[in-house]
Amino acid sequence: MQRKKTNVFAEDSLEAQEGHEEDASGASPRANRSPRASRSRETEQKPAAKRFIRPTKLRIIGGTLRRRGVVYHGDLMTRPMKDNIRENLFNILGDVVRGAFLWDLFAGTGILAIEGISRGASAAICCDLSRSSTSTIRKSAAELGIERQMQIVTGDAFRLIPERIKDPASNHWIAFFCPPYELWSKRFEELVRLIEIISLRAPAGSYVVCEMDQKFATEQLPAAVWDYRRYGNTQLAIAEMSTIKRPEKRKDQFDATSG
Repeated sequence: MQRKKTNVFAEDSLEAQEGHEEDASGASPRANRSPRASRSRETEQKPAAKRFIRPTKLRIIGGTLRRRGVVYHGDLMTRPMKDNIRENLFNILGDVVRGAFLWDLFAGTGILAIEGISRGASAAICCDLSRSSTSTIRKSAAELGIERQMQIVTGDAFRLIPERIKDPASNHWIAFFCPPYELWSKRFEELVRLIEIISLRAPAGSYVVCEMDQKFATEQLPAAVWDYRRYGNTQLAIAEMSTIKRPEKRKDQFDATSG
C-alpha cells in the first residue's frame, strides 16, 4: 500500500406456541398460578450465561509464521477477530505493516499483534486488563519465538498507554482499537480521547484501526478520512492518523498529556 494523506484503500469488494391443559373444572393450571410464582419459576429455569468454551488455537494467516497457532483460552469475554475479517484487514493495510510498531490496546489473545509481526512489523505492545489474557499472550509469543519483539502489559489501556507514548519510536505506528463491543458505549469518550492522543503523538504514515459491531454509529468517531468496511455484524474503520482532527476545546488536555 502506498502511504498517502488521503484514503488509499481499495473497495472490497422462532416462536413456540404454548398449549394449555385444563383440569376438571375447565380452568387452566397455568391460570391458577400467581404471576409472581410463575416469574420465579421461569427465572429458576433460565440457564446461566455461558462464560467459557473449550480452549483452542487461532490460525496465523500470512507471513513467516503462517499456519502456526496462537492460544485462545476460551473465555467468551475475549472476542478474537474472525479469521476472514483479520485476513481482509491485513490485505487492506498491505505494505503499511512492514516495519511498523504495533499498539494492540485491548489485546485479548494478541492475535493482531502476532499476525502483524508475522507480516513484517518490527515490534508490538500488547495491553489487556485480564492477567489470564496477558499470560496467554506471553505463552504464544514464547512458542512462536517472537517474545523479544513483544512487550506485554497487564492493566487499563486508558491509563497506561498515554504514559508510554511520550517518546515515540521513529517507526510508523498501527494502533488497533478492538475492545469488547460494549466499551464503545460504556467508555466511548475515553476511547475517542485515546484515539486522539495517539494520533497526536504518532510518527508520519501511522494508521488506526477500530472494530465495532453493526449497531455502532461510525459518524461518532473523530473526524478523519475513514475507510469503512462491514463484515456481517462487524464494522471496521481505518484511517491514517494524520487525517484525524483534534477538537480545539481539548488543546490544553492534550498539551498536558503530551508532557
